[in-house]
Amino acid sequence: MSSSFSLFLMLLRFFPVYVWLLLPLNLWGQTADKPYFVVARWTNTQTQWTMSELRNAYQQSQVAVWQPIKPALDAYFEANNTFVINDWQALANLPANTLCISDLDHLNPQFKVLWIDGQDFFENAAQYPFYQKLPRAPFRTNIVPMFRDGLFYTHHLRVVGDELRWVNKYFPDSDTQIPARKINQTAQFDFEGQITKLMLTGVSAITRRTGAAADAYGVGYLTEKVLSFFQNADWVHLSNEVSIVPDCQYASSGTKFCTKEAHFQALLDLRVNIVELTGNHNSDYGRQYFDQTLAWYKAHQIPTFGGGSNAQLANEPLIITLKDGKKIGFIGFNEQCPLGECAEGSTAGANRYEAAKAQAAILKMRSQADFIIASVQFRERDSYEPRTEQVQICRDLADFGADMVYGSQAHQVQQVAFYNQKPLFYGLGNFLFDQQHHIGVRQGFFLKLFFYQGKLIQAVPVFTMIDAGRPVLATPAETDQIKAAIWLDGLLYPTQNRK
Repeated sequence: MSSSFSLFLMLLRFFPVYVWLLLPLNLWGQTADKPYFVVARWTNTQTQWTMSELRNAYQQSQVAVWQPIKPALDAYFEANNTFVINDWQALANLPANTLCISDLDHLNPQFKVLWIDGQDFFENAAQYPFYQKLPRAPFRTNIVPMFRDGLFYTHHLRVVGDELRWVNKYFPDSDTQIPARKINQTAQFDFEGQITKLMLTGVSAITRRTGAAADAYGVGYLTEKVLSFFQNADWVHLSNEVSIVPDCQYASSGTKFCTKEAHFQALLDLRVNIVELTGNHNSDYGRQYFDQTLAWYKAHQIPTFGGGSNAQLANEPLIITLKDGKKIGFIGFNEQCPLGECAEGSTAGANRYEAAKAQAAILKMRSQADFIIASVQFRERDSYEPRTEQVQICRDLADFGADMVYGSQAHQVQQVAFYNQKPLFYGLGNFLFDQQHHIGVRQGFFLKLFFYQGKLIQAVPVFTMIDAGRPVLATPAETDQIKAAIWLDGLLYPTQNRK
């Protein structure tokens, strides 16, 4: 026996101390609270509910419940709810004011999540009240070696109320002599480790009057009215349509665009970490400036997609990793390349759309990503309604395997649809751009996209208006006007899947 261990045993004999080895907390059978949600159609004007109202509605079977979670919620509300659904299409076919309860595993972006008791789960999960307190797993006796008076004794961990007690048959009073440890019966849901937030924005081009506003008032002026929405996002997307050109001068009109490197500070302020390059104007001053701007993105560790320094790289998808280890893939295209801006061979530019090429790229991405987002810079149309060709391409991309499709071209905000339960955003409108010659190009929205286990579970729009070359939050009246123009029940909730 070593001299140091002998000394340790001697000290234990002369001092009334206890030594025990704590088992890791994850062996104590602890489980996390399970959140539940009340969901409604996007077009439902109701935005929140109270727990009291929810309990009463559930007990009277006035709110639907998703079949897999009915037993747990029947126990939670001490009721037998007979209003049960088995799939989201069934809910879409019910009256427009129908509400339903879901869990995280079954959330669907086709239906919005209501706030409960004034709390939004996706912005304040810690204060959100609608959790099921899951009981701890049955506690099994755990053997813990302990020293007392220099001798080993076997103690056991036992649960007494909300405490862990150390028990030994030779020392019946040991559960009071040895300090007990308080335990939580459940752990809070790990929002930060499980939910990923991605911001998706519309058309950006810091040029013309938008660039002039940055010159006059500082670059922070461009984003100050919306900046708070981006500060806690994990990923921020921006579709940028202009390249950095030395000595760039901002004209008040025209469609030949450039921007100043100093004004790319707006991207850093927004914490942009995904840039889309499907736009029409990145090569307005020559391909060399496209390449130089690509170098700026690389220097600032901002990955890109939808364009590249040659045709092959332009068609490469961008794969990002979510907090839970799942992956999202981005692929972007330009439908018509009206300014000759698409990459050809070794020439830099946007990724030209071809159906066969898109299908092959998405098929390859299926082995790389759990969720695929496809973007297209379509030919412009100043209308809330998308072009027929635009609708068809979006559906084709969904049929090829994309899980979500959006149009990155739209200066005019456009309608939203669901096709085979996949979201199609035909156009988000302007984000950082100066157009305001009619109401449709002033209106826009950006999206807060929330992902869980490799699935999109919520798409929350934030509505904006272009004012003096920058986005500002839409007023309630302006928001209602935008919704009325782009949210049509027949597109959002078709009675059956369309082919």
